[in-house]
Amino acid sequence: MVVKTLIPHHLCSSVETSHFLTYRRVAQKVKDKLLVDEDLSRKGIHKHIDDTYNMDVPMKTITRGRRTAQKMIEGHYIEQYNKLAAYRKELLRWIHYGDYDRD
Repeated sequence: MVVKTLIPHHLCSSVETSHFLTYRRVAQKVKDKLLVDEDLSRKGIHKHIDDTYNMDVPMKTITRGRRTAQKMIEGHYIEQYNKLAAYRKELLRWIHYGDYDRD
C-alpha cells in the first residue's frame, strides 16, 4: 500500500509552450474569429491563445496560422464562386427539361 501526502505548493514548472500547437491548429482555432474580424492582428491572436489556452506561441507560428486560416476562408468562397457557372448550366438544363415535359 502506498500512502501519498498532499503538498500544497508544487515545485514543478507549468507547461507554457507546446509542440502540438502548430500553425495548422492555430489556423483551426482562429478561423472563426477571422470570419468575424478580417483585420485581427497577430497580437490579438496571441492574446486570444494566451487567454484561452494559457500557451505561449511564437509569432512565426501565429503568422503562418493566420495566413493558413485566411486561405481556408477565402478558398472556400472561391470554390463556391467557381461552381456558379456549373450551377447555372444545371438550372437552365432543368428549366428547359421542364418546358419540354409540359408539352
